[in-house]
Amino acid sequence: MKNSSSCPKCEAKVFYRIEDVKFPNPEYANLFSPFGLTGFRGPTGEQGMFGEKRARLIVEVEAWVCKGCGFTEFYVKDLELLERCVSEGDGVLIVDRSTDAGPFR
Repeated sequence: MKNSSSCPKCEAKVFYRIEDVKFPNPEYANLFSPFGLTGFRGPTGEQGMFGEKRARLIVEVEAWVCKGCGFTEFYVKDLELLERCVSEGDGVLIVDRSTDAGPFR
């Protein structure tokens, strides 16, 4: 929808764009957390009592919702951070189908 300008389900051309997708924190009533695809514990550069501090990094997304049928697409806001998740080896893999159309493994 973001790139094609029409909904792939109903072909509508009007959308809601949610720039910061968040969800309520189940432990704290007034706290919202970013909705993300994945995350890993990356270094902060600070030292703590048990060594280098680490912070959770989340690959946040934006959402595009079709006003006609509600179909929703998510888009990663920071592709460089997603690439960093690949290099950190935290369950994110690159699948290149440009030369092989075989089954997913």
